[in-house]
Amino acid sequence: MPPASEPGAEIFTLAFGAVLLANGLGVLVLSVLLRSRRHPEVPAFGAGLFIYGLRVLADLESFRSATPVPAIVWDHTWPICLYFQPVVSFVFVEHYWGAGMYSGFRRIWQFHLAFAVVAAGVDVATGTPAAALAGHLLLVIVWMLFLLLHIVIGRLHASPEDRVFLASTLLLVATIVHDALVDLEAFRWNVSLQPLGALIWVGCLGYALVRRTMSNELRLAKLDAELQVARQVKRIQQSLLPRAFLRLPEGACAVRHIPTEAVGGDLYDFLPVDHQRFGVMVAGVGGQGVPATLVASMVKTGAASQVHLADRPAEVLAGMNRYLYGQLDESYVTAIYAYVDMAARRISLANAGHLPPLLLSRDNRKAEEVGSRGPWLGLLPGEEYATTELTLDPGDRLVLYSTGVVEAASPDGKLFSPLRLRRLLLDEGSFSAEEWADRVLARLTSWIGKADLRLDDDLTLVVLDIPD
Repeated sequence: MPPASEPGAEIFTLAFGAVLLANGLGVLVLSVLLRSRRHPEVPAFGAGLFIYGLRVLADLESFRSATPVPAIVWDHTWPICLYFQPVVSFVFVEHYWGAGMYSGFRRIWQFHLAFAVVAAGVDVATGTPAAALAGHLLLVIVWMLFLLLHIVIGRLHASPEDRVFLASTLLLVATIVHDALVDLEAFRWNVSLQPLGALIWVGCLGYALVRRTMSNELRLAKLDAELQVARQVKRIQQSLLPRAFLRLPEGACAVRHIPTEAVGGDLYDFLPVDHQRFGVMVAGVGGQGVPATLVASMVKTGAASQVHLADRPAEVLAGMNRYLYGQLDESYVTAIYAYVDMAARRISLANAGHLPPLLLSRDNRKAEEVGSRGPWLGLLPGEEYATTELTLDPGDRLVLYSTGVVEAASPDGKLFSPLRLRRLLLDEGSFSAEEWADRVLARLTSWIGKADLRLDDDLTLVVLDIPD
């Protein structure tokens, strides 16, 4: 425990410690009541204030004598608080500014937590308060230099309101290093500057937290308003999707369309000619949000305007391209259009930058991608698209799908991939179109490791079987 100070300084230190302790406890209580999970730096900040305030008070003889707690407890309290102070401080830094280079801030608090537990255990077991103080102070100097390096080279994820806070952090780092060197008797004087640095730092941090919280809340309010509009637009988009399939032989067609909770841009449509001939389109709009949904609605309108060309896939996509040119802004559109003649068992298709469809040939026992990819829709007005002609056998299957199927990610970040979809088609293609579509969804649900199929992108799957 440090030597007794002058009465005026003792009163100031007592008030300073009490304010830190009370404010830290208040921040922790509010964090629990408000469940501030979106801002984990706030409870870390409260814990830091509380521990710092308790350490300051545990140093004061006037505070010790005013409590019924035995002196030995206070002798152990202040160094234990000192050991754990860097832990909560770097938890705060990680959540406020990011994990740092090579996740350095996270590794610092994890390492120091282990050190603090061992150091506190050694103090208590040996009955020697602050037995590990020298090791702690050396570590603190290293941690502060690491933080200083981040500030100097600009590697902290700082917002504009953090400039004052960064300056105060530089001051606090300097005072912490100074006091650590004083405690290690590197200097001849015995002056503590950390309380002043901490006071300035807390004030600047409070300013930065208020500004950041207000900024976050404004962004969330704006996002909520956009999502309200987006949901309305989404309902309009969903109403544009086909409500019933064509009059095809039973089991010849299966469609699965699962939109994300956020607003996306997948859609599909049928262009009927008669009960045996029709066109089917699967399209995707790059991006999410209201703009993507509005573009998807334009794609639907553009496709409907080409119904008179339903049997000419290349001309359908060329017409849609002319319709969309100049209207997409920063979005992009991919589409695959196939014209199906069930009676003749022929399919012709054209592709505008979309994922190639898969064809399962039951006689040859193979599943492969078919067709060639042309340019995206809406980029240039005079684009031309190639048509691929396929003559199929009874039992063959054509699968059209969107990126939501093959880009579903596992918990470790691996994508489902077209290769896995093709393998699933080859291995389990003997199931009916409806059954196989359901098996795809079940496999994707298992792949992403969730209780239900919640994806980051819209999912569209169209399965066409050539009947006997």
